[in-house]
Formats: sequence, C-alpha cells, structure tokens
Amino acid sequence: PVELEKISKKLDKCANADPSDIIANAEECGYKNLYTECVIPEVDPGNLEFTFSNDTVEVERVSVGQELSWEYLNNLGGVKDRDDVRFEARLTRVPLVHDAAPATESFPEISAYEISGSAAPLVVRDPLAKNEEFHVALSDISPANQPVYTDPFPSELPRQYVVQMPPLQCGFRYLATVKARRFCFDGGEDRLSSKQGVTYIDVKCSAG
Repeated sequence: PVELEKISKKLDKCANADPSDIIANAEECGYKNLYTECVIPEVDPGNLEFTFSNDTVEVERVSVGQELSWEYLNNLGGVKDRDDVRFEARLTRVPLVHDAAPATESFPEISAYEISGSAAPLVVRDPLAKNEEFHVALSDISPANQPVYTDPFPSELPRQYVVQMPPLQCGFRYLATVKARRFCFDGGEDRLSSKQGVTYIDVKCSAG
C-alpha cells in the first residue's frame, strides 16, 4: 500500500505539472523526447568540395550555363533516407583585377541571424549591369533530381547538389559560400553548420 501511494502521488504530480516541470523531472515522470536531438550538420570541408563548372572562363560578354555543385552525406543516426538538411548559398562578385586566389574574408558570409529572417533579405540585381551591386541568396537547396515535396531514396552514398548560376558578366570574379542547415523538429531553431565551403570563378573578357 505504501508503494502504491508513492506511485499514485508521482502520477498525479506528473499528470498535473507544466510541460517544463515534466521535462525537468524527465526520469521521474518517464518523459522521453519525441524527436532526436537537433545537432549541427556534420560537414567537413576536407571531404566536401564545392566547385564551379570551370575555374576560369573567357567570353565576349557573359558566361551562361555555369553550375555550382557539391556532394554531401546526411548520415546522422545511420538513417539512409534522413531528409532534414538543406543548404544555404550566397554568391557575390568583385572586379577581376588579378589571378591571385581571393582572401578568406572576400567570400560572402552566411549567419544564423541572416537565415532566421531577422536580417534584411539579399536582393538579386541585374547581373549584366557592370555598375550594379550583385548578390544572390539561395535557401533550402535540396539534392539534385529529388522532386519537391518527396522523400529521398535511401542511400549510403553522398547525394549530389547542383545550383544553376545566372548569366555571369565578364570582367568579374564570382565568389560563392555554401553552408548546411539542419531543420529542427523539436521546436528549436534550425542549426547552421559552423563550417562552410567556398569557391570562385573568374570570368575574363576576351580580346574580341
């Protein structure tokens, strides 16, 4: 009877408690999270290569058909069809004045503050106007060949991601930054990777 009374009191305590109290006394109330912990995407730049179709192109005016591509394996928990990671990409440009590789600080930033919706959105301006500022912001990039609103096919291999670039004006260096973002289903904020991939392409103007 004494043991039953203790169990009854514990049940009453947990049944009538606020959710925060239940979580605080998870072991006593037998509480378990409905979702797994939302962790930062496992991205290692050493194993994740971001590349343009070409490192350098030479055109009379614009280069079309360039692609930014990479591969990534979302292997959290060993779930072959896990589908809770998307990518953020930012593209900007600077005048092409030399062939030396760009400094790290030259690449566009992607911050958690920006993707939260609190920051002003980046605007894509005319990519062919030489005097216009040029920024491209892409969000929620999913694997290539995965139709919208469908589940991915189970895979133990990295999935391929491809972004079609807008026309690229000659005389500029285009710099791209890509980061992974995990969607959190536990009510918390999305987790943005602390690591990122960067790449660039030089679009030279031909003599003709």
